[in-house]
Amino acid sequence: MFANAGIFFKVTFLEAGLGVLALGVGLAVGRNPLAGIRLHAADVGLGVLAALPPLLALASMRRSRLPAIRRLIESARDMVREFLSPLTWPRVLLIAAAAGFGEELLFRGLLQPLLTLQFGVAPALIATSVVFGLLHFLSKAYVVFAFVFSLYLGAVYLVTGNILVPMLAHGIYDAAALWSSAVKGPAAPRLPAE
Repeated sequence: MFANAGIFFKVTFLEAGLGVLALGVGLAVGRNPLAGIRLHAADVGLGVLAALPPLLALASMRRSRLPAIRRLIESARDMVREFLSPLTWPRVLLIAAAAGFGEELLFRGLLQPLLTLQFGVAPALIATSVVFGLLHFLSKAYVVFAFVFSLYLGAVYLVTGNILVPMLAHGIYDAAALWSSAVKGPAAPRLPAE
């Protein structure tokens, strides 16, 4: 049915698997990354609001004329179209939910708190963001973007004390970025009318 269904499922399971990895490592070191999740309506609202700044940054980047930003946007769009096509709303939501949950559980639920205990808040936030950025290597520009995005999500977690907030912000951002990469950009050339 889908030409790239195998890749879609691998990406989804990889993202969700990061959450399972966080749970396993957390169990081994005595730190439950799920302990930082509180399900309150206000925190859900904060998660939605926290998605707005990165979404505005994405919209600004899509309008940018800077060559490095244009290359970043185009390479991300090409990757999404090549590996995840056809990208339907259910697929977008599944990947975004898996990434928001898995990555945030690993980075904000486990790594950042463990590093905070060892080195303090600021070094932990920076180190977590460096690792996050490097693990998102699509290009140098994307590493920088992922680093800044991680700094933001880490700060959101520090301010709210609830990992659900950056999880939602991350998932909403990823859904919008995936969908806009799948449907925006140069239109396919039209065939002349016969």
